[in-house]
Amino acid sequence: MDTIYIATENGNLYAFPFKAEVNADEDEEFGDEQGEKNAEEEEDEEQKEIDVNIENVGFSHSKAVTFIKELPNSSLIVSGGMDGKIIVWNGYDGSYINEYVSESDLTCGDINPAGSLLVVGSTKGAVKLFDITNRSLIRLVHYKKISKKEKPITEVRFSPDGEQICVSTGSKKLFFLYGRASTNFKVLGKLKFQMPVNSFIWSASDKMPEGKPGVLAVSDQGLLFAIPAPPLTENYHNKELDYEICPMYCRRIDFSLDKIAALDSTGEVFLTGKDKFLKKYKIPDELVAKTNPGVKAPPSPL
Repeated sequence: MDTIYIATENGNLYAFPFKAEVNADEDEEFGDEQGEKNAEEEEDEEQKEIDVNIENVGFSHSKAVTFIKELPNSSLIVSGGMDGKIIVWNGYDGSYINEYVSESDLTCGDINPAGSLLVVGSTKGAVKLFDITNRSLIRLVHYKKISKKEKPITEVRFSPDGEQICVSTGSKKLFFLYGRASTNFKVLGKLKFQMPVNSFIWSASDKMPEGKPGVLAVSDQGLLFAIPAPPLTENYHNKELDYEICPMYCRRIDFSLDKIAALDSTGEVFLTGKDKFLKKYKIPDELVAKTNPGVKAPPSPL
């Protein structure tokens, strides 16, 4: 039996136990004309309802929950919300373990691969790093102001190796920070786009440009970017990462797409948006021109 954890805008937390079922006889394709046709036909069919047993975990946030993260190799869950609370609880039996109350509302959060660090973003443009090695004691170890204008942090994500943290404010920049508690919590560098970034994820797929882990980012101008992670050096500390340090690879996508996921084993990227269709793309593999991200750069000389 697996469990989906559900959070609401009023702060309630629920557990939804379910048994996964797979139909091996059906192949489902995403983003093609046949898929859209099937979806339209399904809208005309009678909707089916199933009875589910949704359980309240017994405690809640006082405002909207903005993230729920599972600790690796454990049954423990960490949730955060607009009430400034970080709550650690047991996903197996719903028991409360510990909490930390921040001075500002929390907009997003992520846990490093080792399960020892939690990074959160706030409505005041700050990023905080917590040591959660001791589950009964959430300890703030680093604080960094990203946005001088107190623009809310929209996304924070650890790299697959836990060495870096990528941060977005929904603006034209992505910020890269050191991801270790033992190092100074500095901005490694910032990457500037010519249009706002809607969302991003890290990818460790060998299909990424240069064969290196990096970031896949979706812009609001119908572009999908792939950027190899910057090297861990202080030579460009807190400066703009130029084209030589972080070359950008790009491809055009539908304008309506603004949510992203990826399957590292195949190098496939899945996108969805306002049209509610799930569409599949390949990781970009062609460089973009330095002056216009919508124009592909010429091929390298032979």
